Amino acid sequence: MNIMKRLSGIFSIFVLLVSFTLAPAAVSDAPEADRVYVNGNIYTVDEEFSTASAIAVKDGQFIYVGDDAGVKAYIGPLTFVFDLEGKTVIPGLHDAHVHIRYGERILYPRIPDIRAAIGEWASVERMQELIKRCLATGEGMRPGPEPRWLVLSGWMSDVWDPPEFRKELIDAVAPDNPVYISRYTHGSGANSKALELAGITRDTPDPPGGWIPEQALTREEALRAATMGGAYVMHAEDILGSIEVGKLADFVVIPVDYMTIPAEDIWKIEPEMTVIGGEVVYTRPVQAQK
Repeated sequence: MNIMKRLSGIFSIFVLLVSFTLAPAAVSDAPEADRVYVNGNIYTVDEEFSTASAIAVKDGQFIYVGDDAGVKAYIGPLTFVFDLEGKTVIPGLHDAHVHIRYGERILYPRIPDIRAAIGEWASVERMQELIKRCLATGEGMRPGPEPRWLVLSGWMSDVWDPPEFRKELIDAVAPDNPVYISRYTHGSGANSKALELAGITRDTPDPPGGWIPEQALTREEALRAATMGGAYVMHAEDILGSIEVGKLADFVVIPVDYMTIPAEDIWKIEPEMTVIGGEVVYTRPVQAQK
């Protein structure tokens, strides 16, 4: 009898062990992500302008946006997990606009560009040499009474030393002709003669509607305009413009917090990673990040 009891006890333990071994593990209903990004400062630019710390991407779309704890359900054996190390993530910037002034190029298709080639930025010296050449040859000179206007394009003072445009840089080589030169984008400059003919002095008041400080965009509005705004213009707001589940995984990783960095430093922000449709298309070289 004792032997039977002992055998019965051993069998019971065996059955219990087998039941634990064969019992199915708890299975999450969440799909396994291709990539998961954690420990980030993520501005989703959704309707509430909410923030998150983690995102999961599968088949080029966001399948999770939330916190680090919640994203764990989407991590499988083949998921690539990337630690953002507290860096900021913003939606992809989809530029969808055109400048009215580009129409001028239809009327004057040969506006001289001070750059030797697109992608190269001209020095002050090159700009001055081109101005002198145009004044001597008539290239870029607009028809009309004397003194005729010279119109150029392509300056980029960010690479100059000091990095600023001053009318005296043109005055030195063109004191008698009005010269107008457009920046490579968003900006223009002129010499003293141009300002004189336009009747503009230091005391000239801002034109009505020309500068309205109280209507300046907030940082949130500016980011929304460059993300959801661009998507809206392209009729693609359902799939682009914000970091939300179901949308294409387009986003940018930057090393600083866009919402808190000093305003004067915003233009200096350089991306460390760019992702389009879930695919990493750019990573900043390690040396440049230091």
